[in-house]
Amino acid sequence: MFYEIVVAPKYTKKGLEILRGKSKTLRILEARNNKKGKLSLRQVGGGWLAQDTDDLTPEDIQFKVMSEKAPEESELRDAEFAWLCAKHVKSNAIVIAKVLTSLPVYYSLSFLVLKLKRLVQIFGFYKEKFVK
Repeated sequence: MFYEIVVAPKYTKKGLEILRGKSKTLRILEARNNKKGKLSLRQVGGGWLAQDTDDLTPEDIQFKVMSEKAPEESELRDAEFAWLCAKHVKSNAIVIAKVLTSLPVYYSLSFLVLKLKRLVQIFGFYKEKFVK
């Protein structure tokens, strides 16, 4: 096999010896874990976009109940699951989740109302899974 670059979080001495023996031109890079609060760079058109990394997890957030009725533990887990799904989808995502399962996730439609209408149609199809 031909390798040009190898990237890993850490190397042992023996591992480095083996890699260096593969090729004189092999580039060996060490990529340390990204610390929270770092910037993420992305090429956009003719320039660069710098933004904070999205490295939050549900454990990092203090969810605050705003309704009069407090959610059950299973509902809180489902909300965290839906939040995690939406986090990994492009912008304007809508996620409906129950029992740690989600309906198909919508993000490409421009209008929020259309997304909701489409999800309601899909919900009818998956109703048994989501309704007790």
